[in-house]
Amino acid sequence: VGVAEGTYAERVTVPSYVRLVGSGPEATTIDAGGAGSAVTIDGAVQAEVSGFTLQGAASDGAGVDVKGASNDITITRNVIRGNASRAVRFAGRSSGALTFNTIVENTGAGVLADGAAAWVDAQSNIISGNAAGLRAVSGGLIRNDYNLLNNTMNVDGVAAGENTVSGDPAFAGAGHYIITD
Repeated sequence: VGVAEGTYAERVTVPSYVRLVGSGPEATTIDAGGAGSAVTIDGAVQAEVSGFTLQGAASDGAGVDVKGASNDITITRNVIRGNASRAVRFAGRSSGALTFNTIVENTGAGVLADGAAAWVDAQSNIISGNAAGLRAVSGGLIRNDYNLLNNTMNVDGVAAGENTVSGDPAFAGAGHYIITD
């Protein structure tokens, strides 16, 4: 499902076998408006979210909330920012991949794996300005590598991958997070 440019003040649920594709994070925004999660994937298989800015989730939500034993979930090429708690949460025996995202300025964890059998493979993301970068609790697992971390606490309950680095991403300015030379 392709989504045109614009800012959408709503909360979206993605069902099984659907790829939700925005026109790029600089052009397409889903803003939860301080209620719930911007995107929820609950009990779905083979779903994907890409090409969005995802923001405005409430403290009990997430920019992307994956739960209900969802599996084969892909979250890629998004900017996930400004959420009142975590940016991305995998919970309730859910699993998937998180790649090539910019995850910035969220009040809680950038990436949270919460609960037994909940896991996420996080690779090639920039995770900066969050309370925690990668956080695994209650038996959750985060496999990670090739991420750039710059948070109050970079890892909690997980070890940073061998090729993950810590440092300031040197963004050119606020907004769509272009990295300077």
